[in-house]
Amino acid sequence: MIAVEEMMDKLKSRRIELPALAILLGAAVLYHLSTYIPHVTNYPFSLWWSETTRFYLGSTFFDQRIYGQDLPWVFRDLTRYLIQAVPFLIEDNPLWVHRLWQAGLRFLSGYLVGFVLSRRLKISRPLLAGMFTAWTGLYLFQGPLFYNLAPIVILVLWLVDPKRFWRTILVISVASVYAGLSRINWVPMAGLLAALLYFLEIPVGGKKPREVLIYLVPPAVWTAAGSLLGLAALQLWQLNSGNPPEIFHSSFTSYLLYKRLFPNPSYPLGIVLATLIVSAPLLIYLLRSLHAWRKKWHIVRVAAIVTILLLLGAGGLLVSIKIGGGTNLHNMDVFLVALLLAAVELTFGRVVDEQGEVTRAVAPLWLRALIILVPVGFVFTFTGRNLTPLDITRAQEDLVTLQAYVSEAAAGGDDVLFVSQRHLLTFGLIKDIPLVHAHEKLLLQEMVMSKNTAYLEDFAREMAAQQYAMIVIDPLPEYWKNPDKEPLAMENNVVNRNLVPLILCAYQEKDMLLDGGLQILVPKEEPTCQISEE
Repeated sequence: MIAVEEMMDKLKSRRIELPALAILLGAAVLYHLSTYIPHVTNYPFSLWWSETTRFYLGSTFFDQRIYGQDLPWVFRDLTRYLIQAVPFLIEDNPLWVHRLWQAGLRFLSGYLVGFVLSRRLKISRPLLAGMFTAWTGLYLFQGPLFYNLAPIVILVLWLVDPKRFWRTILVISVASVYAGLSRINWVPMAGLLAALLYFLEIPVGGKKPREVLIYLVPPAVWTAAGSLLGLAALQLWQLNSGNPPEIFHSSFTSYLLYKRLFPNPSYPLGIVLATLIVSAPLLIYLLRSLHAWRKKWHIVRVAAIVTILLLLGAGGLLVSIKIGGGTNLHNMDVFLVALLLAAVELTFGRVVDEQGEVTRAVAPLWLRALIILVPVGFVFTFTGRNLTPLDITRAQEDLVTLQAYVSEAAAGGDDVLFVSQRHLLTFGLIKDIPLVHAHEKLLLQEMVMSKNTAYLEDFAREMAAQQYAMIVIDPLPEYWKNPDKEPLAMENNVVNRNLVPLILCAYQEKDMLLDGGLQILVPKEEPTCQISEE
């Protein structure tokens, strides 16, 4: 993006008026908003695979009030579920309120970043600030930017001042602790974004090696200190979570699917090509600008900016190939944020050369058009989650059937395990059934994908002992899928191979509800499990 005023003058000369761009961006934002409207409903069952599981995990922060139990903390994304827990502050909020809260978070996070960034850039004209905010929100939606990542970005954009070392290190410390309570790959993020601002806004001030080393000290300290604090927060969370330590290391032992980087059935564009498409306009603009001003910038600054972008891009690609991911660009979100920040800092006169003069480059018209139109085009091709028409009457009938099944199973005092649809207990849609916290859907899936032998051996022993009078679960995979032809085939195949036999040796299907979307399992009369006695 180039300076908005200059861009508008150029466009006006070609009879493209400012209101036309405002209308285009406004229409894109309204369309984006409309994709969330179907999600705000009191439909009792989950709208997609993990939707209501998020509500259950948020509810665990109110465990005594809701379940009368002392439950362990969530095993990942602690900040996400703290944010999701907000509607539970008011007792008996219905399911639609939690869906509204989640939809609002997902929709607004990118635009809030855009608003804070417009304030940092000092865009004074309200219409231009609004257009910039809209464009930024649309750009970040291409990831999308996760709403629990947005506070880190906002803190850095709002409060970091590269000229004020101690203020910046305080901001980075807070943001990094927050990151450590989120995900390990976010730990260095605040320090790297602050370092990027430093290299953009602060000249080296000399050419001697000693001067260069002194120049590099602040960003190095910020990044190192932030990373160490983030890791310390992560370790503190893990040690005090009440969970076994081995479940926290799944990211390092999961299957890696390198084919997700390239066109594949799970993501037709592939991560690499999709990233290039959404980032190419800003990337071309930034690289053109760096090349044009290379003689007025110290090579250390250019190298540092490029290195930060490469590190964040490579990190995003690495996380994207973990099994269970790679179906959109949400793991590239930090890279997209850093690229945005570098480009707009250059656009709005925040960058200075070695003589202290403002550095600003003008992009050709075709590039300006791409910068604006690619995010707009992306949102108009997005159809939201393809929700099938919700048959609430049929869902209520299935809910009554499910209540009868689980009440009968629990009548003798035995436990009923809700692997899926656990929110039905959270919101009292299924009554008088005590919660069994073990083997929640996301955790069970993660342990299978990460080959957690200790966890799966314990799970197998529970299944063989028929510890549960009934299991409520998503339909178990029945056949092997071809990874070259079917989406999410590897996820299906790993579950089919490593989990399904552990369950079906001891349990059998009683019924399928939700038109085959929910499986009810009961103990077999004669289990066939072969479990080691060790």
